[in-house]
Amino acid sequence: MKWLTEGKYDADRIDAQENPGLASPRGARYLFASEGSLMRKEGGMDEDLFNMELRKFLKKVGVTSQREIEQAVRAGLESGKLSGSETIKAKITLTIEGLDVSHEVDGEISLG
Repeated sequence: MKWLTEGKYDADRIDAQENPGLASPRGARYLFASEGSLMRKEGGMDEDLFNMELRKFLKKVGVTSQREIEQAVRAGLESGKLSGSETIKAKITLTIEGLDVSHEVDGEISLG
């Protein structure tokens, strides 16, 4: 039986056979950050913190993007540029400074 984690007590450890989804092919180490919280570190990065920060960023992107689209559509309807029955095209570009990443997501939004 092989343990994936190191803990202060045996009860803090997770058995690889009982939890195969936690096995890591790259040899990640799993440690308990606090009671009930599992933290995985690979190459010095805190996976849980990264995941939480990424979700916060994506939530901000989603909320602000939706607000901008709604405001633009309302303005287009008021000005007469949109009738309310068309489909509009939208595109978002994600860039990550210092990592040479540029990713575009495009799609269509039906108004009615």
